[in-house]
Amino acid sequence: MLKEFFRKLTSLTGPGTAIQEVLYGFIMALTFAYAVRFGLLHFDSKVSFMLTVTGMDLTWGVIDGIIFFYVWALDIRRHTRVISNADGMSREARVQELMDSFSGTPLDAVNDEEKRKVCESLLDKPVQSREEFKADRKAMFLNSVGCVIFSNVALIPVLGPLFFIDDFVFAL
Repeated sequence: MLKEFFRKLTSLTGPGTAIQEVLYGFIMALTFAYAVRFGLLHFDSKVSFMLTVTGMDLTWGVIDGIIFFYVWALDIRRHTRVISNADGMSREARVQELMDSFSGTPLDAVNDEEKRKVCESLLDKPVQSREEFKADRKAMFLNSVGCVIFSNVALIPVLGPLFFIDDFVFAL
């Protein structure tokens, strides 16, 4: 049951983004923990430390989720404009624009000639409908929510010991 829960949760963002968010959250929480441990930061209580670290990770997750969402929205808008030729660009300029957009995707594994063929074929395809766009937007929103969740999952190993060990600094 727990395995299925995490499988569904990971499907929101994909495994790469999930791992990235957990690592970011963990690193930020550990930064505060070590700063307290080495006497660089001081907190009046475990609760104030826990709230600070939770707030930091929550803020990071929200900001990251918002950035993911808006970058996606800008990219999809740009791709739609290129494919539909809304700006009156030459076909070659549009192909080059799409080829540049595929950096960091599985198309990097094929040679440039094949990549060009894929991009040229995209120019002859219709763009997605409003309903399809809304479904994609909903999926991207869920991805953003997943960013918030995963960045805060990292709090468990850092804050967990504070619930069971009375000595605040020792627990860190």
